Amino acid sequence: MKYQFGPQFAARLGRITAPLYMLSEYQRVGYATPWVRPPYEVYNYLLPMDGVEGVYTINAGESVVSVQGFYGRINSKKADVYAMRGLALGLESGASTFRAAYIVGTTDFDTPALDRLFSVYQRINPALADRLTTYGVDGSFASLGYAYDPGSWFLRSEVIRADYSPSLNGKTTSGYLSVGGRFGTLTPSITYANVDRKGPTIAAGQDPVGVMTRALAQAESGRHSFTASLRWDARESVAFKLQASHINNNAGSFGSLNNIQPGFRPGGSYNLLSASVDFVF
Repeated sequence: MKYQFGPQFAARLGRITAPLYMLSEYQRVGYATPWVRPPYEVYNYLLPMDGVEGVYTINAGESVVSVQGFYGRINSKKADVYAMRGLALGLESGASTFRAAYIVGTTDFDTPALDRLFSVYQRINPALADRLTTYGVDGSFASLGYAYDPGSWFLRSEVIRADYSPSLNGKTTSGYLSVGGRFGTLTPSITYANVDRKGPTIAAGQDPVGVMTRALAQAESGRHSFTASLRWDARESVAFKLQASHINNNAGSFGSLNNIQPGFRPGGSYNLLSASVDFVF
């Protein structure tokens, strides 16, 4: 539910999108972006929020300044975030757009595997389990973005930091830089993205069975990628996209891979080819 209190202030209540990124408002609308998907190294927190937000907009000549505050919670299969609140600032001036956001909240990362892991370690080493627990973690999320789009070409970049230390999830810093051009109905682009994760450490002798140490190793997601994308606007409301990515995992990193099988060796690289058809009506 949205209510416009005047030309400068609007409020929304109910299911809203947390303003984590520059593309938060339409991050799930593929037609609005030049890629098959936004860079996953950054855009991996895509959960709807139940809450309230207010946006105050100021027109200053050719520039538009927006201040957005919100409060709410997220319920999902993998994580619950409550008492989530934050502030986002935006500035649009000519072909340039700046955006910054800072968000805090208390998080429960809840999966059957984590439940079993911490249940065992509450008996083996309760102090270690309490230090690395993924329940009731006070975390923070900060983002900074800039885009330049004069029409014939574009540049877009974002950097984020998610800090859940000293829990098992650690601290993650990631970002991307994307540049592309528009040539009639074709929009080619190239993107570089990077993830750097700093997890907690376990001193020698604190983990005699080694299961928590292996869990820390599997949580390592450091990597970088190079992506080439091509968008073809075949019609006014239909876009075909093709995207090829080369992903290099850091040494010992599982990257963004899930469902790890026995014998898998972390690190290394792989290629990902994606295609999509996006349309609006």
